[in-house]
Amino acid sequence: MALQISRTITGSEPVTLAEAKAYNRVLFSVDDSTIELLITQARETLEQATNLSLVEQTIELTIDTYKDKFRLPYGPIVSVTTVTLNTGLGDDTVSADYISDNGLIKFNGTGTLKAEYEAGGVEFQGLKIAMLEMIAFLYTNRGTASDYPATVKRWILNNTMNSFV
Repeated sequence: MALQISRTITGSEPVTLAEAKAYNRVLFSVDDSTIELLITQARETLEQATNLSLVEQTIELTIDTYKDKFRLPYGPIVSVTTVTLNTGLGDDTVSADYISDNGLIKFNGTGTLKAEYEAGGVEFQGLKIAMLEMIAFLYTNRGTASDYPATVKRWILNNTMNSFV
């Protein structure tokens, strides 16, 4: 299954530089650029672990082995811009009637599916503290980290289970 995904961030990070510095008790600006990178890394790590969009983004997706149904990844889905299915006989536009609120597309057909949609921007309970814990862990253990803090593991587990409902 060849799946191509392009994600363009349109929103701001759930944790600001000031919040990350305060949580880590950093009083100087020498490490600001490092902390900003760690903020993004923490969010991306949590997104990959949970299959969720934790910041507003536009997602373009192509899957060349579509058959009858497919769930759009990296929800929550805010809005769907376009969904088309190329069956080899031309493009069919997939109506919103065939797309559920949780991003499940049920449209009879086989071919290459292309979708563009907006996702993220929803505040998840515990997200900020999970990100702050991850940033603190990455900041403290730069170059030596091999595991996640327990609070981050719990947040990932809780939100991975909820993302499939």
